[in-house]
Amino acid sequence: MNILICDSKEELSLLEQSDINMIRENLPDCNVELYPYANKKEFLEKIEKAEALLTAFLPVDAEVLRKAVKLKVICIMASGYNNIDIVEAKRRGIAVCTAADYCTQEVADHTMALLLALIRNLKHYERDIEERKIWNYGTVPGGLRLADSVLAIYGFGKIGKAVAQRALAFGVKVLVKDPYITAETAKAHGVLLAEETYIKEHAHIISNHMAPAIENKNYFNLNYFKELKQQPIFLNLGRGETVDEEALTKALDIGYISGAGLDVLKDEPPVLEYNPLLYRENIIITPHSAFYSGTSIMALKNISCMNLINYLKGNYSAIKGRVV
Repeated sequence: MNILICDSKEELSLLEQSDINMIRENLPDCNVELYPYANKKEFLEKIEKAEALLTAFLPVDAEVLRKAVKLKVICIMASGYNNIDIVEAKRRGIAVCTAADYCTQEVADHTMALLLALIRNLKHYERDIEERKIWNYGTVPGGLRLADSVLAIYGFGKIGKAVAQRALAFGVKVLVKDPYITAETAKAHGVLLAEETYIKEHAHIISNHMAPAIENKNYFNLNYFKELKQQPIFLNLGRGETVDEEALTKALDIGYISGAGLDVLKDEPPVLEYNPLLYRENIIITPHSAFYSGTSIMALKNISCMNLINYLKGNYSAIKGRVV
């Protein structure tokens, strides 16, 4: 059996020899090839022989899948699969495995870091001191006390729950919007399952952690932002495609929202020149880094490699993540 591990040179640099050895030791009859992506023509020649593919962000489109005549599974070193033509993969009977629960704590921490930086105006004060040489707390209006605020979390999976736990420790009232949980489940976590009209009326902070889905594309659009009553802080640590970025820019300009913290954008890597979301004191953008720590990278590598091993051995119940 041929296993192909392929991604950019930067992504593959995260893998160590011990990770490759783990695959070889558990699948001794397999041939494992590590291939830093060079060009599509060369990659198509490689994928034609592969029965399993391990990758992170490599685009796997219909052309690739048509060429992958022996491919049984794609294991992704990430929690999402938006780089895979999932419809074509399903049509060809190719399983797609994502990695789960390797960075829950990091993303929840990052969410709170963005929230605290925005609500306490840290970017404004940093610019006051470093650029404008001003030492004066009163150059920006005093904001809301965090303990008096209402946070609405969209998507109450593991990360949403971890964010709620942290917010509750700050004395924040937490609302959740998730069609897949019950009011009883929400109550058990100390939060309130709320209708969207109630969220739009009361939320001072909105944090998006929804999974990618067709129905979630551009969910946060101009009509959504227009209906917000509290001029909330908006956080997106879910998926970039859930937010209409043109609408978000208008919402910031008009004042439908008071600020934004974004770890994901619609297009990544984005074109940063002339991006209208940049150079604002009420918006903080990080480079899809919420997941990142030394601990999470070790967990990601281990989970992804073991997902590959377990799928090829038929141990499907041991897979940590989604099998699509």
